[in-house]
Parts: sequence; C-alpha cells; structure tokens
Amino acid sequence: MSRSAVERAQVRRLLRGTAWRVRGPLLTAVLGAVVRQAGVLAAPYLLSFSIDDGVVAGDSRAMAFWCGAVAVAAVLQFAGMCVWDHGANLADARAGSALRTRVRDGALHGADGLGTGDLLIRAGRDVGLVRVWVHGLPTWAVIAVTVGVLVPGLASLDPWLLLVAGAAAPCLAALSVVYPRRFELASRDAAEAHGARANLVDQIVRASLGLRGIGAEGTIVQRHHAASAELAERTVRASGVLARWTALGEGVPAVAAAVGVLVGALAVLDGRLTVGGLVAFTGWMATIGLAVQVGLMRWTQSVDARVGAARLSAVIGCGADIGNGAVAVPGAAPHRPGRIEGRALVPVRGASAVDVVLAPGRLVVVTGGVASGKSMLLRVLAGSAEPTAGSLLVDGSPLHSRLGGVHLVPQRPLVLMGTVRDNLALGAASQDAAADDARYRRVLAEVGLDLDFAGRAADPLDLEVGDGGGALSGGQCQRLALARALVAEAAVLLLDDVTSAADGQTAARVVAAMQRASRERIVVAAGHDELLLAAADEVLVLHDRAGTA
Repeated sequence: MSRSAVERAQVRRLLRGTAWRVRGPLLTAVLGAVVRQAGVLAAPYLLSFSIDDGVVAGDSRAMAFWCGAVAVAAVLQFAGMCVWDHGANLADARAGSALRTRVRDGALHGADGLGTGDLLIRAGRDVGLVRVWVHGLPTWAVIAVTVGVLVPGLASLDPWLLLVAGAAAPCLAALSVVYPRRFELASRDAAEAHGARANLVDQIVRASLGLRGIGAEGTIVQRHHAASAELAERTVRASGVLARWTALGEGVPAVAAAVGVLVGALAVLDGRLTVGGLVAFTGWMATIGLAVQVGLMRWTQSVDARVGAARLSAVIGCGADIGNGAVAVPGAAPHRPGRIEGRALVPVRGASAVDVVLAPGRLVVVTGGVASGKSMLLRVLAGSAEPTAGSLLVDGSPLHSRLGGVHLVPQRPLVLMGTVRDNLALGAASQDAAADDARYRRVLAEVGLDLDFAGRAADPLDLEVGDGGGALSGGQCQRLALARALVAEAAVLLLDDVTSAADGQTAARVVAAMQRASRERIVVAAGHDELLLAAADEVLVLHDRAGTA
C-alpha cells in the first residue's frame, strides 16, 4: 500500500472513530433532523390543500383544518430543530474534547519535527474543522429525506416537474467531480501555511530578547511577513476555488427552479396542475435549493475535515488507536509490556543490526559511536518510531503502536516553567500531597538533586526551574526528568545519556537508582559512562555508518 493510501486510510479511520465515539448524541441529532425536515416538507403539501380545498373552493372549514395541519407541521419543525441542535452541539463538543486529549497525548509521546506553533494550530484550527464536520453529519440525513420524499412528491404533481428538477442532477454531479479535489489541495496548502506562520510567531515570542540582543529582529520579522504573504496567497486561492464551486452549485438549482415555475404555470393553465400544486412545487423547489446550498457547505466542511484529520493523524497516530475495524476510546490506557524482543533491529539506515531481549530484572546499556542510532533505538523500543529494518515483539506480538507504561527521558527532556514539584507531579500526583512530597524528596535524593538544590530554596520542591528549565543546568534537567520517570513507576524506562553531564559521585548515585529500578521494570540506558557500563547486566554495542563502535 502506498504512503498516500495509508494516509487516506488513517484519515478515514480517524473520522469514523471520532463519529463513532459520539454516536449517541449524533443519533439523537439525526432523529431531530428527520422530524424537522418532515415538518418542512409537509408544510407546502398541506398548504396546497388549504389553497385548493379552502381558497379556490371557498370552503372556510376545510381551509381552517388544513391551516391547523400546517401549524402542526410548524410545531414539528420547531421541536425537531431543538433536538437536532442539542444533539449536534453535544456531539461536536465531545468530539473536540476527545481529539484535543489525543493531540495532547500524541504531543507528549512524539510529534517529532513539529513546532509548537504548528501543534497549537492542529489542536485548535484542525480540531475545529473536524468538530464542524461532526456537527454537520445529521444534515446528510436531512438531504436523504428530502430526496426520498420529493422524488415521488414531484412525480405526483406532474412528471414534467420531476424532469426539470432531475435535470439539475448531472450538472451537480459534474461539479462534485471537479471541485472537491481542487478545494482539498488548496485547503491543505493553506493549512500548511497556517502552521508555518504559527511556528514563526512562536519563535519570535520565545526568542524575542535574544533576537534583539544580536540585532536579528529585522530578519525574523521579514520571515514572518513572507510567511504571512504566503498564507494570504494560499488562502485566497482556496477561497477562489470555494467561491466558484459554491456559485455554480447554487446557481444550477436556482435555474432549475425558475424553469420549473414556468413549466408549472403552463401546467396550471392546461388544467394538469392545481394552483395549490404549483404552490407546493414552488415551496419544494425552495427547499431543494436550500438543501443544495447546505449540502455544498457540508461537502466543503468534509473536505476541510479530511485536511484537518490528516494533520491530526500525524500527531495522534490514529493508526495506533483504531485498526482492524475496532474503534479506539480516547484516553484508554495502552497495553503495558512485560517483555520486549527486538529481532535484527536497524535503528537508522546504515547502522548495525541488533537483537535484544528486554525484561524486568536486568539493566541493559546501549553504547556506540556518533550516528550509530542509540537515541533512535530507544524511540523504536518506545514504539514512537519505525526501525529501518527488523521487527519488534511485545509480549510475543508485533508492535503496531506506541507502548503504554513507557517513560522515555531524552537528551533534551521536557521541563515545564514552574517549580520542581510541578515537574515531578507530571509523573504521578495523587490526592495525598504529603505522601507525594515524600516520594518526590526520595527520588531527588536518588538522582543527586537534593544536594544540587540545597540552599537555593527553603524547600527544594519549591525551587523555580525557569522557562524550559532555564534556571537549571542541562545535566540537572536530565536528572529532574529521570526523577519524574522514577516517580511515575513506569513499566519501561528508556534513558538517553542521563549521566553524561554528572560528576563521578552524582553519576554513581544515578546508576545505583537505575539498578534499583531495573529489579522490577525494564530499564534501557544509552551512554558511554564507565560506571554505567560496569553496572550493566548486558551491553549492546551499535556501530555507526563507518562500521566503528
């Protein structure tokens, strides 16, 4: 299967899974939409009887009866619309919440190569596009009811009227072949431009002081202007495609309605159609015109939703959550592995293949030269990256998604602005604050941060770490991330060179903490530290592209 086919399949699974997730309120909205449309379509039909049997025949009782029937249809419209709106609003709100949760989880477990600004656009604009699509799904039931009722209804009035209305179908079908793909491509280009500009804005906000310090503010502003111009050009291009599509789509049924009124008037003069029938036809054609307009709107929204879903799937990895016809439940805990086996794994192109068996009770150390693939091997073991070659088995089964219960500490770990306590609470905070603080202090001591932070704050847990850990050294950020991983008590710890910036005494404490952790969980550490290599139960040596370790 080609990459584009895989992406399309992921998009379909994501959209179907999102809709299935909110199927309860969606079905309620569909029921309300059908009732509402039944009232809309019944009103012109009932009005035709009030005209023919009441106005034309001069029967006031008949006119009162049919007017009462029209009022009942109006009540149905109102009640159905209320149920429709409630269900649709609830469905899109729940869909948005679930998608943002999955974007959050995806960003925390991967989303490599995406800037913060672009991630925010995906969590905002792209999630919004899918939400709008979910909100509009009941409209297709309305369109189906309209077609199902009006085809026999128009035929009962006059076959020529049905022919006139049906003549618009081939024209609309031609538009549906030509324009959706054009609009999808233009919309995708605009979405990418949104993300690129958002990344630039994020860079400006984060690095404003530094840029002024080196006199680079003019350059970065020029880049922002260029990105904004590109975004404007792509947005105008997409809007132009949409404008042409919408104008033609709405113009075709309008012309059909005008021709139909002429044909209907001639039928009235010939006695083949009553005045009430002509009124019903006019009302129904107005409904058809409105249905076409709304249908075009929903179609463009579905195109936008596919674009948004494609960008979201790059973050949340929908293929990992929904597969083989199963529907994922966002927020469900992934499988926690007990044994991981890698067979002939090649983490990066040109690197050596390795076999590895990981289980609790053994500290495994990965070492090797630059570009040998140490960091990438850890990501492969975490399930957040695909190996160049080889296979990965988890508890005897092939790995198809990221693992649950895995804590990866990269060379440049995430450190949030706030206190040491705030960062450790990301690992596992409970309702017992005193017990949490005791655990936090214990792990700080295990990784040697108790001595580092002594004297910098009355309580080391209250120490402010600065934006992105700016108040800490690189090694302290790594050990703080390691402490967070130990607090979380993850089933798998993957540690990337966490002893590289530590002195001998601190490194010994960190290695001892790894050894204790490896007794009950899988621990894999990448690095060159002699203390770490000496403590390892197994050492995996990776070779770089030149064949050297």
